[in-house]
Amino acid sequence: MEKIVFTGGGTLGHVKPCLSVIEALDNKKVYFIGSNGIEKDYIKKKKIEYYEIETVKFIRGKFFANLLIPFKLMKSVKQAKEILKKINPDVVFSKGGYVALPVVIASKKLKIPVIAHESDSSFGLANKIILKYCSKMLVNFPKLTDKSKKVELIGPIISKEFYNITEPKEKLDLDEKKPTILIMGGSLGAKSINETIYSSLEKLKDYNIIHITGKGKSKKIKQINYNQLEFSFDLAKLIAKSDVVISRAGANSIFECLILKKPLILIPLSNSSSRGDQLENARYFFEKGVARILYEEKLTPSNLISFINSTMDMQKTLKSNIERLNLSSGVTAITEILNKI
Repeated sequence: MEKIVFTGGGTLGHVKPCLSVIEALDNKKVYFIGSNGIEKDYIKKKKIEYYEIETVKFIRGKFFANLLIPFKLMKSVKQAKEILKKINPDVVFSKGGYVALPVVIASKKLKIPVIAHESDSSFGLANKIILKYCSKMLVNFPKLTDKSKKVELIGPIISKEFYNITEPKEKLDLDEKKPTILIMGGSLGAKSINETIYSSLEKLKDYNIIHITGKGKSKKIKQINYNQLEFSFDLAKLIAKSDVVISRAGANSIFECLILKKPLILIPLSNSSSRGDQLENARYFFEKGVARILYEEKLTPSNLISFINSTMDMQKTLKSNIERLNLSSGVTAITEILNKI
């Protein structure tokens, strides 16, 4: 039986795509190498054999803290190397991020082929390095294919749950006569989005609201047709229930919404809070006519309400543009590549 090691973490944006590929694999022994982060509990709940290593993250604006990265990385690579020797996998699949970097470097040292994936419209720092070590880098955006002969366009990783929609497990207070707005700020939540929603609720009574706040970030609020969740394993079902989705601009979330033909209001992380990938993603989909951008510095209750109302009016045009994208999942292509190796 072939053995495959998956790696990635830090946010669910690195973990959930791995699980989407894993669920599509047949007759493979699967392992996961990650950190003591959000991925640990999530992967273990799926009964996947999990190995933990120490990881180190580049911290923007922290010069002296980053000086220690090479030394910490060497330790992480050594740990990953010992685990890989024990497992002796046929191939490693990397979803990128600082968690995956030491695993990929260790794999290269052990001559284990690495298939990597980049979700966003530009390479993150870790994937820029991983590109040098991997056998193939799979991407969602055509413009990245000119970066290296290793880069191959395959499309977004979409879980099979997005093609088999049933009712969500959560009991939701929804009025069928009202349109439904889903708000999500990523797996870690988004304080600015949450606070703006709380301040806007009084003027959003004409809508059903499903608000995913992030773990530990909820507030005790009671309002008719307002549904607050810290986290949900039924995200596909919640997206399907909605008419419009308000979201950060991580590529995975965007593609999941577009697969279900949902117009988007994107609130990307600003450049000061990230490497700028979310702004690039948001602009790409805005130019395609399938999403609208509400910049974080302009995020106020009045602006948010105005965006929601006008987006509802634009639904027909936005959905028509989504149809023209003709999106499909890249999972089959990935499993074929892994099977060949």
